[in-house]
Amino acid sequence: MGTQVITTDTGRRLGVVGEVLVDIDRREVVALGLRDNPLTRFLPGLPRWMPLEQIRQVGDVILVDSLDSLAEGFNPDRYDRVINCQVVSEAGEQLGRVLGFSFDIETGELTTLVVGAVGVPLLGEGILSTWELPVDEIVSSGPDRIIVYEGAEEKLKQLNTGLLEKLGIGGGSLEREERERYRLNMVPVENQLPAGVPTEQEQRRLEAS
Repeated sequence: MGTQVITTDTGRRLGVVGEVLVDIDRREVVALGLRDNPLTRFLPGLPRWMPLEQIRQVGDVILVDSLDSLAEGFNPDRYDRVINCQVVSEAGEQLGRVLGFSFDIETGELTTLVVGAVGVPLLGEGILSTWELPVDEIVSSGPDRIIVYEGAEEKLKQLNTGLLEKLGIGGGSLEREERERYRLNMVPVENQLPAGVPTEQEQRRLEAS
């Protein structure tokens, strides 16, 4: 996001990448939405769409042939919005919401989803904990929801620990599972023994010897 798009024929600046449009069923990025500057991507209004195949080179900037690289009649309504979609396993486990994704800029192929407690990219890194999930775990998708295989939570890879999680707000499902596992393994206070006191089994073993 925020990368400038420049034409090779005249050196004209077409804008900066403010949105990325995804065909989640085909697991690929189909177009980039261009805005005048990075801040306007959070404001209402339609971006200028550019199909991904128009890209000629990617570096510090994205190079395209000419102004004709923009698709005037492009219809983004054919595709579902991925950002802020709820990610749910087949078993009904809520894993979070899509905060972003990674993809191959040359082919458009999606590789992973980035999941957070809430799908608000504006909050940025450091505020939200983020988790990475391979797109191979996706079973199907619909309006505002992506279904992943049962057990996909085991494939989540934590990318960072955000401030909200450090404050005990919005922890990921894996963190909740870890707390639950710890809770189940705890010995009730009334059953705990003082230091140096043998257990009943150890006491019987000592008496037998």
